[in-house]
Amino acid sequence: MAIENKLPVKAVEYLKENFRKEFIFDLKGTRKIEGETFYQVEVSKDGLIHQLTFNQSGQKISEIADDAFPSEEGNAESNPEILD
Repeated sequence: MAIENKLPVKAVEYLKENFRKEFIFDLKGTRKIEGETFYQVEVSKDGLIHQLTFNQSGQKISEIADDAFPSEEGNAESNPEILD
């Protein structure tokens, strides 16, 4: 099932306007708070992982962006035992 079938229409419209389709990773989860459903989506753009939350109407209520490739963590130069 495509991610578009799992999200409210307005959320899908927002993602299509702001992110290329191939950069949408996945619907990471849904949560119900006080009877309202919230959708959490992760998307990659410009070297960042965007964590977006939409309400059941499809309105974006939050967005957090983190580096997709942190420079210090997992870097072979800073982790000598990985080197050949």
